[in-house]
Amino acid sequence: MGERQFPCEEEGCGYRATQRGNLTVHMRTHTGERPYSCEVEGCGYRATQRSALTAHIRTHTGERPYSCEVEGCGYTTARRRDLTLHIRAHTGERPYSCEVEGCGYTAIQRSALIVHTRKHTGERPYSCEVEGCGYTAAERSALKAHMRTHTGERPYSCEVEGCGYTATQRSALTGHMRKHTGERPYSCEEEGCGYTASQRIALIVHMRKHTGERPYSCEVEGCGYTATQRTTLERHMLTHTGERPYSCEVEGCGYTAARRGDLTLHMRKHTGERPYSCEVEGCGFTAASRNDLTKHTRTHTGERPYSCEVEGCGYTATQRGSLDAHIRRHTRAVATLRQFALT
Repeated sequence: MGERQFPCEEEGCGYRATQRGNLTVHMRTHTGERPYSCEVEGCGYRATQRSALTAHIRTHTGERPYSCEVEGCGYTTARRRDLTLHIRAHTGERPYSCEVEGCGYTAIQRSALIVHTRKHTGERPYSCEVEGCGYTAAERSALKAHMRTHTGERPYSCEVEGCGYTATQRSALTGHMRKHTGERPYSCEEEGCGYTASQRIALIVHMRKHTGERPYSCEVEGCGYTATQRTTLERHMLTHTGERPYSCEVEGCGYTAARRGDLTLHMRKHTGERPYSCEVEGCGFTAASRNDLTKHTRTHTGERPYSCEVEGCGYTATQRGSLDAHIRRHTRAVATLRQFALT
């Protein structure tokens, strides 16, 4: 790689370019200048550089002049750079590596490494401007997706007849489509686990059950709650604020929820919809949620993944709630013994 001798002078940025022209383009991310505009009526797209506009125009024309030459692949793209990145998926090349000791993260493109590094630094430079929101993000695309929670925009829709699913991000739609196809390409490598997932992020969260990592923590004084994923923490925070922004529109119901997903499940009580079905021959069980189906499936497999850690107990359960209730029995027993000892 060439020497990166042209540094960005914006405080805290750290960007360096190999060519002055690249620095000029980069500076537009700070100034907001986007001098190249799409002339298609009603489009409004603007870009920081001519090559980006050229690639954008191809979204209107459908032209995809760059194609992967790997036999059987068929990938085509509107931009040469996208093809370069795609080829690395075949070769395994990941030329950008994290310099934090012990991390080992590598990436196929510099922008991915920059975003990753923010996990170490805690930097979240993109912030929501909606009054009272306070959301910040490590990458621009995450902020763009977040803004759709305010606007209600869900531009990606499932084309399976009768489904009606829509999403704020293309990746969410890709993951959803695997519910229809049954594809679960990400698998846990822990011996004896067998967990598979339709999305990489689901596997990352799952692995935290094995490692015990809970990187998201509640900042309310004295709470101590930690979570394996940000959305779980956000749901927890609503227990402090009492906010329940999603409400059932069925007349006379009055149900409200802290999460959109909870409202979706609730609505199935009204509609009777039970979209998840047991695949064991002759069973016929259906469920309103994937979680209920997972718990039911354990009655067939005998799997009891939750175990009591009290020495000599040996209790196992098919669901976490049962284990929590069991643990409380130990807690009450210990409290009773202590009270007895004091009398």
